[in-house]
Amino acid sequence: MMVWIVAGAAGAGLVYRLYPCPAPGMHVRNVIWLLAAAAVGFTAWLLGAVSAWSFPAAWYATFIVLQLSQHWVGPGRHVWPRVAGSAALVVCVAWLLVGYFVW
Repeated sequence: MMVWIVAGAAGAGLVYRLYPCPAPGMHVRNVIWLLAAAAVGFTAWLLGAVSAWSFPAAWYATFIVLQLSQHWVGPGRHVWPRVAGSAALVVCVAWLLVGYFVW
């Protein structure tokens, strides 16, 4: 389960870094990537990967944290530390909810 969560958080962070949201048109690209992540998670779930639903969930959660971080830090400032911090926060919270770091 944690592999899907780590992959989702990392993917959202990389997409956010490539397409910063305040720029015009970047919101649309980010939503397209989010929908693609949801489609991948759903397809993997249909093919038998029971915990694959956590891939788009972690992706979405990381994007929300990154969006909220723009209220405290300028959108173009300290992007990599914000990406790393947001992804780590989502993974740590998921780990706490699961109870154990199970790969």
